[in-house]
Amino acid sequence: MRVVLLGPPGSGKGTQGRLLGGRLGLPVFGMGDLLRGEIRKGTDIGLAIEPVLASGNFPPNDLVMDVLFSHLEECDSFILDGFPRDDVQAEALDSFLCARQRPLMRAFFFHLSENLLLRRLLNRHVCSSCDAPYVKNVREPETVDVCDFCGGTGFTSRQDDREDVARARIERARLRDKMVLEYYAKKGILQEVDGSLSVEEVTEQVFSCLGSLYPV
Repeated sequence: MRVVLLGPPGSGKGTQGRLLGGRLGLPVFGMGDLLRGEIRKGTDIGLAIEPVLASGNFPPNDLVMDVLFSHLEECDSFILDGFPRDDVQAEALDSFLCARQRPLMRAFFFHLSENLLLRRLLNRHVCSSCDAPYVKNVREPETVDVCDFCGGTGFTSRQDDREDVARARIERARLRDKMVLEYYAKKGILQEVDGSLSVEEVTEQVFSCLGSLYPV
């Protein structure tokens, strides 16, 4: 199975990618995670993209695709989170996969209101142990914050989740997603998902759509 998870920042695609990958036993490639990994390792690509990500922008296509395709080279099945971000990237991904006779099977788009997106972004943190996303203010005040994936209790805020940067990212995502959604709609593999529901409800939406592709 080869699917991509699309949607604006804060739409929940990263969380769903981790949950789906764990349940199906498939590798999950989060574009943001891959790029931040390059920064942590101090690679040439990491040094080039760090100031770009900090400003809320996205690195050039050639750098992004070099990082991603190096991970996809040997994968027959995968879940891809945060890529493609425009029709140029979508076409490049198709060319890469079709050359290896592994075409994309489904593109999921997580949609929700701008107000909810902004609220999620401004309260979003990352687990210090496993980099999983975590929205701290959805818990009861007296509840200890614990990572849903590794059980860690340490969290850091992301430098690109300030309000001014978050608003700019949401607007860019709205314009950008239009091209990608049209591209996959024409190919007949686009599936929209209501991202405003609970994590569990969103997961079940995705699994119900995967039934014809994978024995879930």
